[in-house]
Amino acid sequence: MENQFINFLSYRQKNKIAADALRSICKNLKIPIQRDGAEHLIPIWNDYFNIETETLLNHALIEYRRTGDIISTSEGKFIYFNEEEGIFTTDRNINQELITEFINPTDITPIQGTEKIPKKQKKNLLLPVESVNKIAKAGADIITNDKTGYEILLNIVQALQEIPTKMNNTTNTNVLSIQQNLLEASEKGFLLNHEQVSILTGFSKSTISSKKTGWIRYGFTFTKVKEGSTTLWRVSKP
Repeated sequence: MENQFINFLSYRQKNKIAADALRSICKNLKIPIQRDGAEHLIPIWNDYFNIETETLLNHALIEYRRTGDIISTSEGKFIYFNEEEGIFTTDRNINQELITEFINPTDITPIQGTEKIPKKQKKNLLLPVESVNKIAKAGADIITNDKTGYEILLNIVQALQEIPTKMNNTTNTNVLSIQQNLLEASEKGFLLNHEQVSILTGFSKSTISSKKTGWIRYGFTFTKVKEGSTTLWRVSKP
């Protein structure tokens, strides 16, 4: 029996994934989970994708940890790595290895039980293979020829992980932008609508509209001003 099935508990413990998260992946990939007494078992072969189930699951885990979803895996678009050219591709040929050959899921951050495993693509989450290839080619000058596909892949993954940090650093360079905008509005006598005040103060539009005149935020006083039937706000510095 054990030669025909993967033990559900053993697989999730080995790959650091919570039970409900693994069940979600299995459901999305049409992988049946069978019960045999106290054990839960997964067939070793997946007829739907015509691939070994463990390889299919490993691919899904790697894709999820890279992109936040498993859309390529669920569509049967498996990612291969061409070690000679140093690129990723969904086109299979004899000179390429499935991405699961180069990364062991146990080396990556555990997937907690509270996480949902989306099957469908989310905007700005899935990084196209073409984009990864561009990063790989751009880094060709600093990657020596004696490095293995696994090492090259890790270099690329590390580069991708740095992108959000660099974006946040760029976005948050001016930490006084809110106060500077409020000071400019005060000095130039600008009248602001609910939406503008909401953006500057962090309150919702409904909260702004319900506030009484004369409230203070960040050291600035907000006074209601009527312009016809519209309520605006004058910002002033005490």
